[in-house]
Amino acid sequence: MKNNYYEEAVGLLKTLIQTPSFSREEGETARHIEHYLSGFAVTLKRFGHNVLAFPQAFDPKKATVLLNSHHDTVKPNAGYTRDPFSPTIADGKLFGLGSNDAGGPLVSLIATFLTWNERADSSPLMWSWLRQQKKKSAALAASNPSFLSCPFVKSPSSVSPPG
Repeated sequence: MKNNYYEEAVGLLKTLIQTPSFSREEGETARHIEHYLSGFAVTLKRFGHNVLAFPQAFDPKKATVLLNSHHDTVKPNAGYTRDPFSPTIADGKLFGLGSNDAGGPLVSLIATFLTWNERADSSPLMWSWLRQQKKKSAALAASNPSFLSCPFVKSPSSVSPPG
């Protein structure tokens, strides 16, 4: 059983930070994600800049959960005080363009998916990265409704702090 997803997730996040992935220009980050996942017992499908991964024990008769994030970024603004494409760890924090929205959540969900994938008796899970948020994720789910039982969508740009 693989158990070092933390270090792997940080490594993948650093690679994603180093790779420009502005909206509609995410081909290289999709390639990095696809390459990373190809080292595991998963079935991959690619639709444009979207990467879908099905668990090794996928059974369409069981409930399926869709874990979803995006891997595009906005262009860095003039107010950056660090190189946005140079992943830097300072005071225990990883800095770089896309590290928070949504690279950190994305690699965390990948680690979650891979952990569940190791458990052959678990319900099948499906992992999806979508280059655009809400509209594209809804379009993808609508185009393949047979595999989807319960969507779980996490996008930090659409979440407000409590209070």
